[in-house]
Amino acid sequence: MAYDPNDPKDKEIVDGLIAAALEEQAEEHGNEVKRLTDKNTEILGKLRKARTDAGGDNKDEIERLERELEETRHDLTEAQSKFRTADRDLKKVTGERDNAVTERDSERSFSRNQLIENSLNGALIEAKVAPHFMDAAKALLKEKVAVEVEGDERKVVADGKSVAEFVKEWAAGDAGKHYVTAPANGGGGANGANGGGSPGGKALADLTEAERTDMAKNRPEEWKQVQLAAGISSDNPAIIQ
Repeated sequence: MAYDPNDPKDKEIVDGLIAAALEEQAEEHGNEVKRLTDKNTEILGKLRKARTDAGGDNKDEIERLERELEETRHDLTEAQSKFRTADRDLKKVTGERDNAVTERDSERSFSRNQLIENSLNGALIEAKVAPHFMDAAKALLKEKVAVEVEGDERKVVADGKSVAEFVKEWAAGDAGKHYVTAPANGGGGANGANGGGSPGGKALADLTEAERTDMAKNRPEEWKQVQLAAGISSDNPAIIQ
């Protein structure tokens, strides 16, 4: 398959190869700098000794060592320059690669969270979770939700099931039933003819905060019946927001 510069995977592979080559090159130049530095030190030692021995009369040896020292210093300067260039290029490439990886991982995390959020929202709405309990239900269930990757396909699951199936079972169970909006009660009985004792026959989920507070304070028996109709204990303070 041909290299596609717009494919993040292809670009990551190529950037990795470039970084590896530059790292090897920098290491080679670094080794050469060390070799020439050691050689420079060795020649300096020999030159000092030649100048000291026999009162410095060995002019030929001294001149030879001085020429060798000059050549070594020249080679060392070039090696140091090449090492600095290779090191700079390596840092640039690895920096760009690391930034690209960070950006890619951030994008993947954002997409994953959005996929989970959208799937969970849809499942909770389908299960008729009351709007005022949506945030609490999501916070409770989100840690159980994961994204499975199969090739190019992404599946949102929870406990080995689809999110829709998982949330449906949860909402029908003891842990989730208190989060679900109760169906409107249009009959008589303890709640009267107004469908649950609430203003205008509203279900609990449709009552405003002011209506809930007013009923809880001024019509406690009606408030109790509305809560019972919604499947929520009247002792639960969480419904009075």
